[in-house]
Amino acid sequence: MAQADYLGRRWGMGIGCFITVVATIIQAFAPRHEIGVFIFGRVLIGIGQGMALTAGPVFIGEVTPPEIRGKVSMFLDPSPLA
Repeated sequence: MAQADYLGRRWGMGIGCFITVVATIIQAFAPRHEIGVFIFGRVLIGIGQGMALTAGPVFIGEVTPPEIRGKVSMFLDPSPLA
């Protein structure tokens, strides 16, 4: 989350999403029988998602009005409902 602290939450999420899209394209068009390229795409997806998902909840907490902040934040973690 260091890039989100340095560049801002919105840029941090944007960079993470861009890395995820690039990694998805790398995975989708990996040459046949080249497992190393596919694994590289998986690693990049993990890095991109880690960047985007760690900055998201903080960004939502910063931009939502105090009256609805709890309701909006509730949708970020639906696991207690499962």
